[in-house]
Amino acid sequence: PAPAAADSANSNAVAEALVHTLTHAAGADHRAAYLDTVAIDSATLVLVDEVSGKRWLAPDAKLTFRRREGNLEVLAALPVVEDGKRWAMTARGRFIAPTNTLAVDVNLDGFRPARVAGLAPQLAPFGMIDLRLSGTADATFTLASASAGARLTDLHFDVKGQDGLLHMPPPVSQDYPVRAITLKGAAGPDL
Repeated sequence: PAPAAADSANSNAVAEALVHTLTHAAGADHRAAYLDTVAIDSATLVLVDEVSGKRWLAPDAKLTFRRREGNLEVLAALPVVEDGKRWAMTARGRFIAPTNTLAVDVNLDGFRPARVAGLAPQLAPFGMIDLRLSGTADATFTLASASAGARLTDLHFDVKGQDGLLHMPPPVSQDYPVRAITLKGAAGPDL
């Protein structure tokens, strides 16, 4: 069926329609669900956080969405430009529709965590890490409604950083210059 008029104002409408198409059974009223794969190759993506006004440009992005056993597999390769600085991300994810769970493995090269700290309260600790990070992370999220957001259930990371600052919160309240650092760890749902 055609999206409702209210959906056209939703900036997530395309993504929501794609997930619905690739996780639901096909039928006379849902012919797009006969698709197995949707590939977006060499596209320029512009991601905008409407609340903070932050903007990321991903020229030459590659995204693949594939139906797999009633779930959705996502592959992404995103060279990103943010405030004139370049970094890159590749990711492989799996959305498990019956449990509304997203598992994702990410490779980063030159990502600055402090730049995303203001996007959600859960990301605020990233404000302490104002340096370029490269490495891997894998996480599992339980997705709730659009208003409730996602809940982190599992996180593992192994990254190396360089050329920046660690901003220590009170009571230390000190910035420490960093030439090189290695961070490896895990967190669960009580993060």
